[in-house]
Amino acid sequence: MKKMKHYINLLLVLLIFSVFPVFGQSLKTADTYYVGGAYYSASNMYKDLLGSKFSKDKEIRSRRGEISFRIGECYRRMNKVDDAQKWYLQAEGAGYTEFDLYYGYGCTQLLKGDYSGAKESFQRARDLNPSDQRVHLKLASCDTYELFGRNNNQFDVKPVDNLNTRGSEYGLAFFGDKLIFASTGVSSATKAISERTGLPFSNIYMASPDSRSLYGKVEKLEAFKKDDKVNDGTFCYDVKTNQLYCMRCEANDKNCYIAKIEIKNGKYKESGKLKLGNQTYGIGHPYITDDGNRIYFTSVMAGGYGGADLWYIDRDASGNYGQPVNLGADINTAGDEVFPSFLDGVLYFSSDGHPGLGGLDIFASYLESDGSFGKPFNMRAPFNSSWDDFNLVHRPNSNIGLFVSNRNNSTSSDDIYMFENFPPKMIIYSGHVYDAETNAAITDYTVLVTENGQKVYEQRVKGDDGYFFYMGPDKKYDVTIVSPDYISSAQQVSTQGLKNFADITGNTYLAPDIIIPPSVGGGVPPVDKEEWREIEIKDIFYEFDRFRLTDASKAELDKYIKYFYQYPKMAVEISSHTDIRGSTEYNQNLSERRAKAVVDYFIERGISASRLLWRGYGDTQLMVRNARNESEHQANRRTVFRVITMGMEGEDVRVSHVSALDIYGSSVGSGTLGGWWLQVHESTSSREADLPSVVRAGQLTGKEVRVIRCDDGKYRYCIQYSTELEALRSQLILYKSNIDVILTQF
Repeated sequence: MKKMKHYINLLLVLLIFSVFPVFGQSLKTADTYYVGGAYYSASNMYKDLLGSKFSKDKEIRSRRGEISFRIGECYRRMNKVDDAQKWYLQAEGAGYTEFDLYYGYGCTQLLKGDYSGAKESFQRARDLNPSDQRVHLKLASCDTYELFGRNNNQFDVKPVDNLNTRGSEYGLAFFGDKLIFASTGVSSATKAISERTGLPFSNIYMASPDSRSLYGKVEKLEAFKKDDKVNDGTFCYDVKTNQLYCMRCEANDKNCYIAKIEIKNGKYKESGKLKLGNQTYGIGHPYITDDGNRIYFTSVMAGGYGGADLWYIDRDASGNYGQPVNLGADINTAGDEVFPSFLDGVLYFSSDGHPGLGGLDIFASYLESDGSFGKPFNMRAPFNSSWDDFNLVHRPNSNIGLFVSNRNNSTSSDDIYMFENFPPKMIIYSGHVYDAETNAAITDYTVLVTENGQKVYEQRVKGDDGYFFYMGPDKKYDVTIVSPDYISSAQQVSTQGLKNFADITGNTYLAPDIIIPPSVGGGVPPVDKEEWREIEIKDIFYEFDRFRLTDASKAELDKYIKYFYQYPKMAVEISSHTDIRGSTEYNQNLSERRAKAVVDYFIERGISASRLLWRGYGDTQLMVRNARNESEHQANRRTVFRVITMGMEGEDVRVSHVSALDIYGSSVGSGTLGGWWLQVHESTSSREADLPSVVRAGQLTGKEVRVIRCDDGKYRYCIQYSTELEALRSQLILYKSNIDVILTQF
């Protein structure tokens, strides 16, 4: 944050001086600049002192490492990260290995998104000074990227290009429908340069809507400026007094203050400094609530938690401000909390103390009924980045929000960004998956989230980072977690009654898969047990109104692959069922395609098609008749894995993917195509004929031979039919000793 980050430090120890000529000045003068926060001037003077002109000076030589560190620190304060890192490394090479070096270097690594490198640097700093709370806060940020860095696609954040310059824009506030902001603009030979930043001093601008855009007309508010060496910053309007407040830092002053500006007849006139409690200096970033009864601000006054803290003061019935109240340890940290705004019961602010993505992150906290503020919620990407993100505001009577960030690495200056869908709603569901028996982390699984049967989110997780997704308010979701070799988990998660910002943790424990136990002693499982015969595959999902399998469904089906290899003679039927919504013809077609999609996936995984049969039953076999709600409809939508045979001795079962078109011979009644036939083996021909094997089969069994014409153009010959497979098992064993027959289904 090339401008406002330095205002935080102005609140701490500002001593801004007039410009001194660099050459010939002593090391003491450079130190004075550095301590006073004049980083631009200090860095130039330090670099000159390290040059050849002063290279033999004994004091400079003895302090070379420290001076190199201070140059790096100056560049970090000016957000010139690459230059800062170069000088930090030079300082270490010169023997400077203090806490501040590794802390500062770690901060630059965070800004660049190097979280593992930053963690190493902060750990070294912690080892040198474990009592410094700042380093512990930064270490926490190194582990939060996976949680905070994943983008939320419901927000499209984009720069406001017609307002941004190569300089810095910040200090956003609305005055009616007009956007007020500060800007340093573009450097030129005629502009005074801040000794702190090396940028021009800022001015206040006003952007108004025109035919081109919301901020098409931009004008400079000259009346706000007293001289050229003043930085104007955060602005707000006091509805109670019809005054404007503006944070101001003057070059010849020792601190920042809030200027009061009166509005008379459309003209602006500064009328003094706002006094909050006993404090006039060392306060900034004012924000007044819409009713004018409370002002939030940033200050380093006594009674805080270490850095710049957030405070508020309420007005009494007479309109006078009371005493400052610190927002407390839930909001304030040993770091800096800055740029407050209060919108729709939510306090927005920025902090580099709470765990975040790097620099300043934007947080949200609800004002509770007892007057306290709730635990801050990190607003994550895309509002936050590894750089500085701050100053979130709302354009009145719209769904547009704006904030400031220096995430544009090409300039590292502060720019204005906008987004729609204000107020942002962020309900986060996250967790890890564990083995229910051993409590060990499961590191390969798929998370599928559906709403009313429609997929809204799917994530394949490999590793131990856990799962994470955004949920909408006032919703009910079904969350299914599928992992190889484990029984799937399905649970309903509700966001009804939750506020716009919430973290939900949902750790899941999966039991090892015992759908079909392994055979014992090389034997064959007891297929006479009904529960082994038909299993509903619980977690088969399709794209909405389609028959394409989702990744989560494939992961669930993978668990069944091993049983085909464990029982090489096992044959199964895959059947699919729909709910009653949709026409009968449509449901039948959809169920057939969905069942076939499962079979096709098994074939793709190397299972022979001769062991697989698929059937679509549409809405003809409902589990819940007269279904009225989504859960009942879901019960009707199912996919079933039915074991036809486990390959018992004396059996020979084969399934066919051809369909029967005509059946010649005695009528077998309705439902024939869904039943089983005792087929004469290898009795397939391209035309109806009296094959010797068929004739012999009829003679030996005394059964009428039925000729079945199929859609592949071939004829099959069968001697017995039944709707139940079990009814033909005994007949199969009886006939097998005399003729070659198999059980089949068309």
